[in-house]
Amino acid sequence: MRISKLTITTVLAMQWIIGSAAAAATPLMIGGNARDHSVLQAVSQEWVGHFESGDLEKLLALYDRDAVIMSAGRARVAGIAAIRAMFEALLAAQDKRIHIEIEETGIDHNMAWASVLAVIHYQKHGAAPRDYLSRTFIVYRRDRQGAWKILRDLDAPTPDANPLAAIRE
Repeated sequence: MRISKLTITTVLAMQWIIGSAAAAATPLMIGGNARDHSVLQAVSQEWVGHFESGDLEKLLALYDRDAVIMSAGRARVAGIAAIRAMFEALLAAQDKRIHIEIEETGIDHNMAWASVLAVIHYQKHGAAPRDYLSRTFIVYRRDRQGAWKILRDLDAPTPDANPLAAIRE
């Protein structure tokens, strides 16, 4: 049986496309171990669940005592008391849904990070619904009990976080 160069090229191209799609769906993991990477991803999903449900206390429990949130166009928010006040205002939205895609997690001893694409769909009482597309960089610190806590949360608008269909379903 003779296989043409075109067939081999087509097969290799398909393998590259399939491999690239699989890689895009799986976050890049740098350093650390698989268990810690899974925990970091779980913390991100817990954050989404607590935010959507409006559970302020569980949301705040994910943050380190020295946490700082830095969002584009907003003042720096430092410490749990200030973060509480910020979230009280944000959680007042009538409808809020979030879709995230974790791009990368990295771990170096007791510090870690995650790069996350997010679409936040929200509607305040009486206002038109809005979508906020962001890329977020989160820095974690492992506490004395071994739990990963959010130490820094930096986000900025981005045009390439566009899974809107997933959030509107």
